[in-house]
Amino acid sequence: PDQSRFLAKWDVVTITSLCYVAVCTPVQVSMLEPSLGFAYLVNCIVDLIFVIDMILQFLLMYPVQRSGVGYSLERRQAYIVKHYLQTWFFVDLASIAPIDTISIVTHSEHLKQLKAVKVVRLLRLLKLTRVRRLWRRFESRSSIQYGKLSIVKFIVIILLITHWMANLWAFSLLLVDEHEGVPQWIDAFDERDANLEQKTKDTWWKKYINCLYFASYTMTTVGYGDVGPHNIIETFTVVVMLIVSGFSWAVVLGQVSEIVGNLGHEEHVFRSKMDELNHMMEDRHVD
Repeated sequence: PDQSRFLAKWDVVTITSLCYVAVCTPVQVSMLEPSLGFAYLVNCIVDLIFVIDMILQFLLMYPVQRSGVGYSLERRQAYIVKHYLQTWFFVDLASIAPIDTISIVTHSEHLKQLKAVKVVRLLRLLKLTRVRRLWRRFESRSSIQYGKLSIVKFIVIILLITHWMANLWAFSLLLVDEHEGVPQWIDAFDERDANLEQKTKDTWWKKYINCLYFASYTMTTVGYGDVGPHNIIETFTVVVMLIVSGFSWAVVLGQVSEIVGNLGHEEHVFRSKMDELNHMMEDRHVD
């Protein structure tokens, strides 16, 4: 698979689709109701791409460890099919479950409002499990230095985690029925939006900006405190966000610091040698 030109081009298509899933799907799940439109059409195209990719997985050789001789590619079709069925097939299948299509076709408002269905919609994010498989093939074809590639990877990871935390904060609103009278964090914006036609509660992009603001200062441990949880579900969500974001921020900062330090390794070695040379010349009184 690493030498296939078709697969290299197909990986570009799949990576583009994964970028769409990573960025747009969390917004659609947490802030938008399923409906016929441009976003639905794009989702159908993305699902079709992943269906084709699933078919290709039944044909792709995979590396297996041979005792004493390292790794080799499994070429037997029956073993390839068995390996995919035992590993990623059911995860990939769950990721293309047409939950939105079912709710649209049945015109069921009750189905759209069910909390269980809102959680099941998160299965669409399982498409992102393909990232690891694609990343390995991309690294084998890439000529960029691993240090620089890792920095780019960690920057993207930080931005994505912040984006996902923002959508998780918005998703917490869906887990509480607004008609139950339970206070929510978004209620604090009612007074601010009193004289505005577009309310934060009813406008997805305003809601996203405020969620991103909260996720950003939570991620960076600034904590202004002007936005916070108002019920037990939101409190639990914040606890999850703090644990995930704190751990991710610490790991990524540590990894990036180490990589940046190693990028200037040659210069550091040169300066150390020059310092040793100058010390020797001074010790021996050489001008």
